[in-house]
Amino acid sequence: MAEMEIDVVQVAQVATGFEQSADAIGAIAAQIATLTFGTDKAGRNYGDVGARIAAGYDGVESSFRQWGVASKDNTVRLRASVASYQDTDDAAARSIEYPAGER
Repeated sequence: MAEMEIDVVQVAQVATGFEQSADAIGAIAAQIATLTFGTDKAGRNYGDVGARIAAGYDGVESSFRQWGVASKDNTVRLRASVASYQDTDDAAARSIEYPAGER
């Protein structure tokens, strides 16, 4: 079986990067939410086209918000993986230090 080692410091830094990205993306989504683009802004002469543009624009904020949530989820999962890896590594180190029956 091949050995596997995880650089927990690097993975934790990646998680922090995801968290910072998620915060920035959330801030952008909040800014987008304050902007409005309805059919009245598209112009009366555009009718259905203006309505479709407005509907598409409404999806931009939602997409950014979902992207931010997904980035936060990645942060949580990475940090949980680091914690689990460290717990397993610590348990393995203890079992080597104190073999069964010698504790």
